[in-house]
Amino acid sequence: MVRVLAFRKAVLAGVAGAIAMEAALLILSRAGVPTVDIVGELASVGFDHHSLALASATVAHLAIGVVWAIFYGYFCWARLKWPPPLQGLAFAAIPALLAILVVFPQLELMRHHAATVTIDVAALMAPLSTLTIAGLVIGHAVFGLVVGTIYQKPVGYPADHKPARPARRRLDGHEKQRRPETSPTRSRP
Repeated sequence: MVRVLAFRKAVLAGVAGAIAMEAALLILSRAGVPTVDIVGELASVGFDHHSLALASATVAHLAIGVVWAIFYGYFCWARLKWPPPLQGLAFAAIPALLAILVVFPQLELMRHHAATVTIDVAALMAPLSTLTIAGLVIGHAVFGLVVGTIYQKPVGYPADHKPARPARRRLDGHEKQRRPETSPTRSRP
């Protein structure tokens, strides 16, 4: 089966989802919940110049949101008979798990200024407190809800309803039967 992707809608959903996620994490942080500043974390491994690091980290976070939204639109949209925001919420479990188990620990590991590091799973997961994990889950849930809300009815048909095949055109007495057009042939001199 070939799936069609509404690319512009996926890009819009990814950018909006990443912005909403960052806003939700900022609100949680201002409320005193120890969450992850995703742009700040990405900037800390980027450049030495602070404003360049923040700009590049912001672009990177938006681009990652777009990639996840494209992935959602192509592989996951309309696979479940759920409302689109709930489909997005369920989908958000994938990037949330990857952020918790791979991305955040790797960002922390990149701060070790050593040629080689011997580390075990407990030490790798040590920076992840329960509240940090909760913040990442909430942020990704917001991302999924926004992506699912925006990426509705992009193309095609709902998962639970395949459209009927088009009916054959019937010719009535007022229409002429069309002849297939032929290309004019050249006569050779």
